[in-house]
Amino acid sequence: MATRTFTDDTDIFRSRIVQEDRTNTDILTLTAMPNDTTIEIGDTVEYKDRDATLIFSGIVQEIEDEGEKKAVVWDHGAELLQRNVNEIFTSKSPEAIIEDVINDYTSLTYVSTISSGVTIAIYPANNKRAWDVVSEMAEILLANFRVDKNKNFNLDLKADTVSSKGIDTQDWTIRGPWRENKQSLVNSCTVEADRQVLDTQESLNGTGAQTDFVLAQIPIDVKVTVGGTEKTGYVDGSSTGDYQVKKKTKTIEFDTAPASGTNNVVVDYTYSIPIKPRRRDLASITSYGQHDKVYRVPYITSRDEARKYADYIIDSFANPLKTSIWINRSNTEFNNFESYVPNQLISVNDTIRNVTGNFLIKKVVRTYPGTLEIHVGDDPDDILFWEKEVQQRIKQLEEKDDNSTIINEDESVIETFDVEVDVTINRQLKRTLPDDLHYLAPFLGESSLSDGVAYYNLDANANDSAGTNDGTVNGATLDTTDKAVGAGSYAFAGSPQRINIPDSDDFDFEQTNLFTISFWAKTSNDAAGTGLHVVSHGDSGDYSWGCQIKASAANFFIWTPAGAALAQCSGSWTADTGWHFYVWRINMTAGTTEMYRDNVLEGSTSGTLTSYVSGSADIIIGGRADGSAYFQGNIDEVGFWQRYLSTADMTSLWNSGSGFNPYMRADMSEIGDGTQRPFRSSGDSGVLLGRC
Repeated sequence: MATRTFTDDTDIFRSRIVQEDRTNTDILTLTAMPNDTTIEIGDTVEYKDRDATLIFSGIVQEIEDEGEKKAVVWDHGAELLQRNVNEIFTSKSPEAIIEDVINDYTSLTYVSTISSGVTIAIYPANNKRAWDVVSEMAEILLANFRVDKNKNFNLDLKADTVSSKGIDTQDWTIRGPWRENKQSLVNSCTVEADRQVLDTQESLNGTGAQTDFVLAQIPIDVKVTVGGTEKTGYVDGSSTGDYQVKKKTKTIEFDTAPASGTNNVVVDYTYSIPIKPRRRDLASITSYGQHDKVYRVPYITSRDEARKYADYIIDSFANPLKTSIWINRSNTEFNNFESYVPNQLISVNDTIRNVTGNFLIKKVVRTYPGTLEIHVGDDPDDILFWEKEVQQRIKQLEEKDDNSTIINEDESVIETFDVEVDVTINRQLKRTLPDDLHYLAPFLGESSLSDGVAYYNLDANANDSAGTNDGTVNGATLDTTDKAVGAGSYAFAGSPQRINIPDSDDFDFEQTNLFTISFWAKTSNDAAGTGLHVVSHGDSGDYSWGCQIKASAANFFIWTPAGAALAQCSGSWTADTGWHFYVWRINMTAGTTEMYRDNVLEGSTSGTLTSYVSGSADIIIGGRADGSAYFQGNIDEVGFWQRYLSTADMTSLWNSGSGFNPYMRADMSEIGDGTQRPFRSSGDSGVLLGRC
């Protein structure tokens, strides 16, 4: 493969460099290339500014020749995708395994200085991709990896370094207001840790007749002395001894009663107590409602550490995390790669909105000529004890037979609300309350559908019931007579009618790797050509995904930024006058997608989705951001979840064809504002007062 050199001053292309925030991979997209430009997949590209300074170097992954010629170039970290590792690593740290892979299987230079101080007993990489090995080891270390223009491989701990640069309102322009993400809010935190083992001593009085002595705690390890002489306890399989330990009754039982005396029976023993502290922020609960999260942290073995962990979580997450996007058009800053690195902290001084402090760089986008875009936000990291967390992840890895990616045990989220009831609430709820309250059950423990990242009921507007990603209606018409669920839907008559939702990390599949999209729709148009898009994310040169109806089929696409399909999952679509319910489930790690129509699995697909890049265009309901494929018909109840909806969840949303809005109370008042509103049945046979 050849090396291709392009210069801004000589080669008049449009360029866009995005540092993908999950792995910090630099991706260069060159568009508007002359069709006679010589370039092939696998070529090395060196991209220089007009002063001939190298600003990017990487490997061509995709070429598009139809119409406007495009090339997608990944940094040299793409070598990891092209190499397989067939080796067994023994007694090595995660960072040492990464270093061996980089040195032995690529032409990159390992320059990281991370030292975890722990080792993995055995790690078999049986013909694994080098990318997968490095990703798994980096995840254990809670680190990200990146490759710079000089082919140096770096490991970065999140928020471990602070940029030498800063962002302020004098030199930078903020795009839109600061946005708050209430999905990460935690104002009621419970830490479930290991049991704490304590030592104690009890002195007891012998009577000369008493053989059984009851202790204050359940003993674990026991040492007994009588009159200063140590006694021998029975052990499993032993036929001799002076006493037995009955843990169930906390009793020491002697064969022969100890002699009479004051404090002459001394028992030294260990016992354990549960560690489960809880912390709450009442001011935050008053403002936002109660948001519970349970952290299962087995490596914590003392109450002090558990309390410290709980305090840290409340201090960090009791208020919504803030994010913003900043623009700078200085060529000097545009070419400054080392000062703007994702997962690095940067000082922000917004004198207009009075927001100051260090924020995490989440994404970096460079668009020729000289536009630098920085996405910043509060640090969402909830790891306090880095070394212990690394050790726990290694323990999990060694306990897994398949060496698959480690799953963080601290991800369990429980959303709760307080209720007062004058009827008995139990698992027989659906039978004890009137039939018109059948959709209330999910809020009382039978479903977790209210944990969506965005939900649009489209009853009166395009506001987000789950979060802060409100949409703007552009031309679509509110229809209060024809709807799937609730009080209304929106009717779309084609171009240019749509609903625009500003881009957000909430809609990026790579944030959690698991994602679900659901909606109700109806149309009598059996579309051909580009089809009709119900909901999509992406624009020309910046495509991500889309849900499309085309020629009697419903398709879900995951695209490359250039628009090439990474995955296409298809099922049936009926061009009739009835409503139909669709669900798409995406697993980025496994490379699989599934499509359900009216709660029946219609299609599935599998493939490699590592080339997926989250776009920055608006999410569109009723079309596509590039101005094509506008929907003709009605759309209702569009929901997004950063997880796989379970079969029970999908069945609840389907609700035997009647539909279900997980953010609607029984009195038809919507959830999400943190105020108290009543749950009422139409017959007033039961009243539930709740706060979400």
